[in-house]
Amino acid sequence: MNIGSWALLLLCVLHLHFGHTQPPPKLTLKDMPVMATNQLKITGIPKLNAKRFNINIGLGEENIALQFDVRFEFNNDRNTTVFCYKQNNSTWTNLVKDGHFPFEKGEEFKVTITFDKDEFLVKIPGNYIKSYPNHFGAEKFMLVRVQGDVRIKSFNIE
Repeated sequence: MNIGSWALLLLCVLHLHFGHTQPPPKLTLKDMPVMATNQLKITGIPKLNAKRFNINIGLGEENIALQFDVRFEFNNDRNTTVFCYKQNNSTWTNLVKDGHFPFEKGEEFKVTITFDKDEFLVKIPGNYIKSYPNHFGAEKFMLVRVQGDVRIKSFNIE
């Protein structure tokens, strides 16, 4: 990452720490491309009272190619991960639920996401890898957002 990228990341972290307290915390990286040749690595700790958190990768706010949603207790889901996408600000589409759930409240985790024009590969604790289609066929995304009941310890694009 270059100096400008680090400065943007620092501003996001400061917003998380000192920013608004009403909505769930979020880290948003905009207008800095994540390329198919990159690996996105996120290390975090779910809050002790966590209900859910998610990682979104997209072309912009209205076009999210991947939402990786970790649900401890949300709606009727308990200890479930959900993969979906939305296009043109529509409702979330092509929901895929996965019962493999290695996340623990208060325990550190690491997620690594890679992609190409055909699919996303999401690696979660326990070396479990889940594939999800890249419905946009894009090899560059301009938005990465992590939000919800989680504290981010590190965020790397390699």
